[in-house]
Amino acid sequence: MTYLTGKCPSSQSALWWQERCATVDELSICCCSWGYPLYGIANALRSIPHDADWTEFLNESIHAIRINLEAELTLQPTFSFLAFNFFFSCAAQAAHDETRCAQLLASPSLVEGLLFGSRASFNFMSTSVASVAAVAAVSLIGKNEGGLTLSEHAIGSTLDNFQEYFDESNRRSTYSAGRAYMVAKAVSTSE
Repeated sequence: MTYLTGKCPSSQSALWWQERCATVDELSICCCSWGYPLYGIANALRSIPHDADWTEFLNESIHAIRINLEAELTLQPTFSFLAFNFFFSCAAQAAHDETRCAQLLASPSLVEGLLFGSRASFNFMSTSVASVAAVAAVSLIGKNEGGLTLSEHAIGSTLDNFQEYFDESNRRSTYSAGRAYMVAKAVSTSE
């Protein structure tokens, strides 16, 4: 994490992220270049590890999801997709971990940020931030007994995401069954 924060400082403001999303420059590339490999690693794990680096990744993810809500980054014409796809994926993995659910639910505006992200229409390489955010929201709210309810859009995005694994015209149909695990778990929670 130290390498990443040296190149792409953590806990940045909404304005800072708006500037990174608005243009492609060296800093915006550095901020996105680590997102894809970490997204792949996070999705390969059944749960995120309980070590200092992954805890820091989760804290940064929570912060970034709240920044997205504040600045409405996912509604902009340009967006740091790879970085935010990882942030939402990290939150989704943490929502499957009972020991991390309390931290997520106690994070101000996180659930609202996940639901906002689930309404985003920003797509890249046939992948949508909305589907990853919806999985996180469904997983987290599905475990909550405090009266929070899912939006129809969050449920719809999750179901759409899940069906892609069975659509032969979609690249996800070639993935192993293990890749659909997180989405299948969220679908079972939302029913």
